Amino acid sequence: MTDIEEGLGAVRLRDLTPLMIERFYAERSRTGGRKGTGLSPKSIRNHHVTLRKALADAERLEVIDRNPAPRAKAPSAVRPQTRTWTTEELGRFLRHAPNDPLFALWVLLATTGMRQGEAVGLRWSDVDLDRCTVSVNQSVTTVGTKVIFSPPKERPQPAAPGPRPRHSPHPLDVHPKVISDRLGHSTISITIDTYSHAIPGFDVDAAATVASQLFTHEEDEGE
Repeated sequence: MTDIEEGLGAVRLRDLTPLMIERFYAERSRTGGRKGTGLSPKSIRNHHVTLRKALADAERLEVIDRNPAPRAKAPSAVRPQTRTWTTEELGRFLRHAPNDPLFALWVLLATTGMRQGEAVGLRWSDVDLDRCTVSVNQSVTTVGTKVIFSPPKERPQPAAPGPRPRHSPHPLDVHPKVISDRLGHSTISITIDTYSHAIPGFDVDAAATVASQLFTHEEDEGE
């Protein structure tokens, strides 16, 4: 028996109301039914999707006159908050990590916005030192002890060092607003639109701007 069957199975379809459905969601949020612990908002929303589809079929087949599920309110999905470093914090980290064996990787992740698997999957053939660009052609993931190479998710190619640190591992992440302010753009959308279709040479200028913010402030940790 499913959780929905256990909670609402005794109610005739024609008698089911939005209020009954909302009470079912509230009860499952508190106790989680048979498990004895409250279900997460995501689990409740999964119930909501299942109910809407099942009752939509019942309405289509004229088993019920109207689907009550769309009028019932499901809990909103809670997006986890992320903590991102400021430009100064990121710069301080990079300036104190030059002896780390993975220093080049930290710089790459912090200044290009590459995903971790994309950075690990880079080969020398993907790097153009003359143009200061790297091309993301594969991504590396692991399943257990097995290493898997796969095509990267769709993104603009190539990725030049510059203001695209939006997908790097936390907390090596700088909010686009910080980059926008540093480049003197009036809105974040200008920054994002510009660098989604970057022209040759402009990424290099942006890289220099970002590098100047990250590596030229010799801040004293004791201040």
